[in-house]
Amino acid sequence: MTKRIDPGFAILAWWPVVWHGSAVAVAWFLPASIRWWVLSAWLLMLPPLLCHVVAVLWPVCGTFPAGSAAARRWWWQQQMQMPFNRLPWIEELLRLIPGCYPLWIRLWGGRVALASIFAPHVVVTDRHLVAVGHGTILGEGCLLGSHLVTTSDGWHVTIAPIKIGAGVLIGARSAIGPGVVIADDEVVPVLQLLPSYSTWRGGRRHKAETYD
Repeated sequence: MTKRIDPGFAILAWWPVVWHGSAVAVAWFLPASIRWWVLSAWLLMLPPLLCHVVAVLWPVCGTFPAGSAAARRWWWQQQMQMPFNRLPWIEELLRLIPGCYPLWIRLWGGRVALASIFAPHVVVTDRHLVAVGHGTILGEGCLLGSHLVTTSDGWHVTIAPIKIGAGVLIGARSAIGPGVVIADDEVVPVLQLLPSYSTWRGGRRHKAETYD
């Protein structure tokens, strides 16, 4: 059976273009004294705040077909984050200032301790679906992916929060899947893969568990 991308996904993929084009169009007609303030707020502040509100009012967790309302809502949140995924230097600048990046993630709806460290090139695909505890260090190039797309029986997406405890050290280039839980004070080796809903405790990976 041929697997086709849901039309709603294809349409929503244009959202970043529409959003940014609207911002520029509105700012163009504003007085110069406030133009850049409005443009900055529109492009940098409104996306995380809107995603945060949607995540609170209509939380998405589980496995959904691509054509479902839940999957499309998640995809819209992805498009709001897409400019920052495509232009990672924006978040790298935020990471230069201690505590600034955790505050940024909190705007999206995530729960990240101020005293946590994100090394260069760490990728967070779903900023509203991560929790990172106090004193945790994420090594260079780690991937926190709170979603997984499968095509075994049509297009489906699994979406679940990632929960990382306090005092954790995650080795470089590790990949953390949706629904993963890492206990406090653990050390995750370099290049470790933690698949969906698995748990890391006692220095090793345990079988997938339902996220609570």
